[in-house]
Amino acid sequence: MNGNLKQTNRLMYAGLLLLYLFVGTNMLNAQCTLVCNNPLPSAPLAVSVDENCQAVLTADMVLEDPGACPGIKILEVRTLSGFLIVEGPEPVVVPNAYLGNTIGVTVIDANTWNECTGYMHLTDELDPFFISCPDIVVSCIANTDPSVIGYPIADDNCDTDVTLTYSQTQTGPDCSTSSP
Repeated sequence: MNGNLKQTNRLMYAGLLLLYLFVGTNMLNAQCTLVCNNPLPSAPLAVSVDENCQAVLTADMVLEDPGACPGIKILEVRTLSGFLIVEGPEPVVVPNAYLGNTIGVTVIDANTWNECTGYMHLTDELDPFFISCPDIVVSCIANTDPSVIGYPIADDNCDTDVTLTYSQTQTGPDCSTSSP
């Protein structure tokens, strides 16, 4: 009988330990609080898109203290009207169709389901670039209009309609004077 009592006590202690670990861990997680930066759509964080004109978002970009709630974070990205753009474990990729828009990014802690929402405005900060723009030397009496000497070719990661402007600079002596 004494052996059965010891075994019963051990099982009871083991059960209490498991209950403590389960309840205690969940209670600690439940106390985890997420705080998002830029909680107002009128004051969003400016986020530059990448060379593919997409925004790669992580919880660290939204949270005030990313280490406050360790573990997996789920992101929900929505338009201001509430349309779901993308959701999933971080990182998530927002497609180029939303460039120039303000979006809401909700961070959800996968352990506690606590959440907060911050706002971002997607911008393109990468400059257009020349694919072809050779240096051209012309005489001072040559017609330097681009329709005569040729147009450079420019491209941009997000804008398919790159606007080029024309200007000219004269260096060296005036055509009416001779070179020294």
